[in-house]
Amino acid sequence: MKKKSATNFIIKPILGVVVILIGYYLWQFIWSVGYIAFIPAAIIAMGAYLIRNPFTQRKLFYIQIRKIENELFEIEEVLKMYHVSYTTKVTFSKEIHGTQEAKANIKISK
Repeated sequence: MKKKSATNFIIKPILGVVVILIGYYLWQFIWSVGYIAFIPAAIIAMGAYLIRNPFTQRKLFYIQIRKIENELFEIEEVLKMYHVSYTTKVTFSKEIHGTQEAKANIKISK
């Protein structure tokens, strides 16, 4: 996962800069001919999206993690009130075709 994330943070912004430069030079070419075109602006917008996408994904991932941590804290507080404890064991299987499977065992004791 870390390797994919690092690749995502390197490749997409570089590709986005290249796309923006292509859109800019296409815009300059069309402008020098005497026309105004929408296509270069759309290409530049796609480049900006490629630059911004990995950072947006990371932000949404951390928001989701914070939400899960808050829910887990609330569950633990309720379990403490009833003097219930639990242990977890999570195992990850091999990633197949881009899908990561996980098994979780939860043991509840009073």
